[in-house]
Amino acid sequence: MSWVFFVAGAILSWGLYGPALHRGQTALGHPLRALLCVGAAYFLIAVLVPVVALTAQGQLHGFSARGVAAATAGGTLGTLGRSASSGPSAPAARRST
Repeated sequence: MSWVFFVAGAILSWGLYGPALHRGQTALGHPLRALLCVGAAYFLIAVLVPVVALTAQGQLHGFSARGVAAATAGGTLGTLGRSASSGPSAPAARRST
């Protein structure tokens, strides 16, 4: 039953993501400025946290080329999908400046 908390967290996060990103695009005056901020947040959460955790566990080694390639391709596809889905809000952000 603990999976319900993860589902609720995902719903809450994604539900707030769109409006927050739109506010950022509008306030920054360009959607790519907001995307840069999203990239910084992803870096902090998706790179630094696992590096610290893996280092603490002594597991920051043993990456296979095949695994790195597959995971990087998956991450790229996910990022492209998210970028494509935020496209319709981009013109609105540019018009408001």
